[in-house]
Amino acid sequence: MKKYLIVGTAFLVVFGLLVLFFSLWKKERTERKRIQTNFDIELKNELDRQQTLTTKEFKTYFSDIADTLKNYGIKPNQVENVVSVRYVYKDTLIPVRVLNFVDTLIEYFDTSFVVTFSDFEVESKCNVVKGYIWADTLVINSIETTDKLLISLYKEKRKCLFKKRGIRAIAISECKGDTLDVLRNLRVGK
Repeated sequence: MKKYLIVGTAFLVVFGLLVLFFSLWKKERTERKRIQTNFDIELKNELDRQQTLTTKEFKTYFSDIADTLKNYGIKPNQVENVVSVRYVYKDTLIPVRVLNFVDTLIEYFDTSFVVTFSDFEVESKCNVVKGYIWADTLVINSIETTDKLLISLYKEKRKCLFKKRGIRAIAISECKGDTLDVLRNLRVGK
């Protein structure tokens, strides 16, 4: 009876150690895959594919984004996804509407002369530029840009049956009517 108890206890201890080592091996394997995927994304410069980071890695490698979010009251451990985009808007064909012309008499020392002064407002689909023209000088008072950005995360199409599908990001500008450059697509885990 004692012999069976010792053998049973030894079997349970060995089985427990096997389960422990297997779970540690499996955890290490998934961590290796995560690091390899992040490395491949950086190497191939496919920055619209999603990288998976730990909170510590996010704070270390992307401290500028973490600091910006911290300024808005968001702690790095609260962050789940970050998509960073670049927005460049250039419009060269903007119609100008002059609001009014005013002739102003200016006296400078003992000389007086007339200067034409005009306000203008330039409107396009997304921008409003306001200012005035005085003599031969153009002065811009304000520039307003209004745009809606749609940022979407989606699963990429599977190219191979055995390859895991990644998460991609797309940013669409309503004003520009086009997609924007995705600089980073990060998933932050615990």
